[in-house]
Amino acid sequence: MLLRHFLDNFVDEVIEPTWEYSNLAFYLPHLMTSRLQTAKLLLPFAIALAGTAPTLPLAPPVAAQGVQVIAQSPQSEIQETVIEYLRRPGLPDPTVKRIMVQGQYALASWLMGEGGGLVAVVNQDGVWQVRQVGGGMPSAEAISQRAQIPLQVSRSLLKRYTASSQAPVSQGTELPMTISRAEEVLAITVPDQNTTRSAYGGKLRLYDVHIAKMFEITHFLCQRDSIRGEQFWVYRAGGGSIDMGRFTISCSLSADIAAAYGLGKVERTDIRVSYEGGGGETQTYQVPILNITGGKVARWMSFTQKFRPSI
Repeated sequence: MLLRHFLDNFVDEVIEPTWEYSNLAFYLPHLMTSRLQTAKLLLPFAIALAGTAPTLPLAPPVAAQGVQVIAQSPQSEIQETVIEYLRRPGLPDPTVKRIMVQGQYALASWLMGEGGGLVAVVNQDGVWQVRQVGGGMPSAEAISQRAQIPLQVSRSLLKRYTASSQAPVSQGTELPMTISRAEEVLAITVPDQNTTRSAYGGKLRLYDVHIAKMFEITHFLCQRDSIRGEQFWVYRAGGGSIDMGRFTISCSLSADIAAAYGLGKVERTDIRVSYEGGGGETQTYQVPILNITGGKVARWMSFTQKFRPSI
């Protein structure tokens, strides 16, 4: 109360309705001197009153306006981890195509130039780590064993990954051709005299589609029949009158291509099988086709130009 009384008197005396600015120079030294003495007398009371005042909690700091802290998503962390793991001097920059995440486990497919593959990524102690699962499209059991992922999780991840690659192709992809098999050799025969013309009205040529068909069937048979490590092909155009060459496609390469480009819709594929003793039969399969669309078209055409006949 004493402190408040002092302040009230000070205000009443200094701030007068008749105060003239011209008198300020005269009154100010007098007021400051007299009130300084009074302030010295009241200082102990002010300190005592301050000591008994309740302590107020500090207000929490206010975040700066417009500043946000955004946690990095698991997908982006996994993408960066896989790219860093694959990057090598003198090689094309790797890219990550698809990522499937389940808890602390993930599958990621990657591309690097014309190559590609699939890896598992495991979060251990807050850090994502890449683990190899073998070439091609591994089984859930192989993923579980090689990457130390629970089998049930491996099956779930692989099922989701496979389902995501089954996107239908809007344009019809079936072209006239005959697929035959004699012993260990497969043959593709097409009626086209000129295999360099457009297959569907775009950039993709008939030749590119025929090579793709060889890879699709090879990958399918490797997965289905566990054939030996490679498949031999004979490619003929003009109804069989033009020898386009003999090609060798390994199961490993066909699996890498399938992982790199993805598998699209399923096409009915008839294979005429001839037996050594005579006779034969037609076997019908539902073979997933490579998803060669969009930006993948130019990449596939570049690959087919480099993929030369073995004989």
